[in-house]
Amino acid sequence: MPVWTCPCGEKRVVGTYDELREGDGYTEGMDTHRPWIDGVTFECPRCGGEMHRVQDVLDVWFDSGVAGWADLGWPSDKEQFEKWWPARFIVEAHDQTRGWFYSQLAAGVISFDRAPYDEVMMHGWVLDPKGQKMSKSKGNVIDPIEIIDQTGADSLRFYILRANAPWDDTAFQKDGPKNGRKVLNTYWNVVNFASTYMNIDGYDPDAHTFDSMRDSLRDEDLWMISRTEKMKRDATAHLEGRELHKLTRVLEEYILEDLSRWYVRLVRDRTWSEDEDAAKDKNASYFTLHYAIMSTALTLAPVCPHIAEEVYLHMGGRPGLRAYGGLAVLGRGADKGRSGVQHEAHPGYSRDNRRGETEDGQQAQMAPEVRDDMRG
Repeated sequence: MPVWTCPCGEKRVVGTYDELREGDGYTEGMDTHRPWIDGVTFECPRCGGEMHRVQDVLDVWFDSGVAGWADLGWPSDKEQFEKWWPARFIVEAHDQTRGWFYSQLAAGVISFDRAPYDEVMMHGWVLDPKGQKMSKSKGNVIDPIEIIDQTGADSLRFYILRANAPWDDTAFQKDGPKNGRKVLNTYWNVVNFASTYMNIDGYDPDAHTFDSMRDSLRDEDLWMISRTEKMKRDATAHLEGRELHKLTRVLEEYILEDLSRWYVRLVRDRTWSEDEDAAKDKNASYFTLHYAIMSTALTLAPVCPHIAEEVYLHMGGRPGLRAYGGLAVLGRGADKGRSGVQHEAHPGYSRDNRRGETEDGQQAQMAPEVRDDMRG
């Protein structure tokens, strides 16, 4: 406790290091934990005696309770405090209800007459496949690095977020990340299919807008754009509602069903056409594919940032958004060969050269391992 007392009853509460420097026995840079802090004394302003620190210890959660503003340098740095405090939301497991959540709430109300956060997001625990708490003594600990090495960080992230609501515990199943990888693999195969034929035909995303393509769009194109908008709407609602399990399930259904199983199957013959009169029709399918792929990359980014960024760059994306005919379309560059689409994949990814099939049977290069050096 930062409280010094004198036998005469006088008390002094030290709130800053500047105040602590006034004490006898303080040296710059000293360790201010016990027992060293107990060597610092003050002269009593009432009787001239020597004041010593109270030996009692506060609940350690008191430190955590004031962390929200102490970390911002308050009260000495009020500018940072006014800029960043209170927090929009905090995240911890349900064992912190009495600990971090409550200690911050109590300290905030006492100090500022309000909670130091607007929202609390409580997540569950990851348990072993039988629903038991993982423990080294039990030998049931699953090393996440091993899972990442096998299936990739994004696959693990997708599975964990999809398995249950964030606030529920999850009995980890080793096949789970493999199922997540299946979704990402399907998405990558769609990207590979689209970028291959876009490059063959020199398709430039910057040269086409919704308004310019409107008259060339077939029913299936308009259907795909509509499904994409619905996916974006639902995913945004689930993300803002902190329902991350529903967000990932919306993405999974959209990628596997709407994008791969239906739309790619419907437009495959259009991309193969060599008829010069079919150029507008082919570009309409490319426009729709590109829009769907880029919209998915943006929506997928909070869940699977590595593959989302890879696809975004792979398809010619750059920071910024432009609105075309009421549709939000990513800003794109046409500086990668003949078009804004880059066929060659990012060199940071390791790939095999096997040939595989998407769910609808199309031939495509297998997806990357999605296990780059990033371990997020």
